[in-house]
Amino acid sequence: KGVEHISDIVRIQQEMARGDASLAVTFNLLSTIKDTAMMQEDLNNKYRIQLSVDVHPDLSDVVLPQNPFVQMIDNFIKNGREAIIERQQSDSTAEGKIDISVTPGMHDQLILRVRDSGIGVDPRKLKEIFKHGVTTKEQGSGFGLHSASTFAQSIGGTIEMKSEGKNKGATMVVKLPIEVSNQS
Repeated sequence: KGVEHISDIVRIQQEMARGDASLAVTFNLLSTIKDTAMMQEDLNNKYRIQLSVDVHPDLSDVVLPQNPFVQMIDNFIKNGREAIIERQQSDSTAEGKIDISVTPGMHDQLILRVRDSGIGVDPRKLKEIFKHGVTTKEQGSGFGLHSASTFAQSIGGTIEMKSEGKNKGATMVVKLPIEVSNQS
């Protein structure tokens, strides 16, 4: 699974580098996020992690490259779970929660927030967390967040991570256009 995960990320990055990233398609935001979360439901249940999804009713269908979007959400859930597991190793009473929310932003944008109750990130590492090969995990590759950043930027979006430090969780904040056009 780990090799497949990295392979998917590398493929997406190569497509973006060649300029033929996945075509934008119309898809339902709530359904897509819930379907993506469901793929990891067994592992989340195993580690007693509650996952919630809240999409503002004004944001139904979007026109975005769906595959990289799904890969980004999938990676955020996986990272959140791993951060929660790490925190629970030193504090077995720590609550495991991942909250995904999407709200309207300015200028026809959506704001995606993925908040976890995990180990958190040293605030000094927040600036470099999206660089290729940078990871906070012992077994991490540094591909996932770099790929998410590459995707967001490729369609005119932004991405940042917020964390108040150790055992305070982390929040991914991604701003994306609601609709992108396919370039020929």
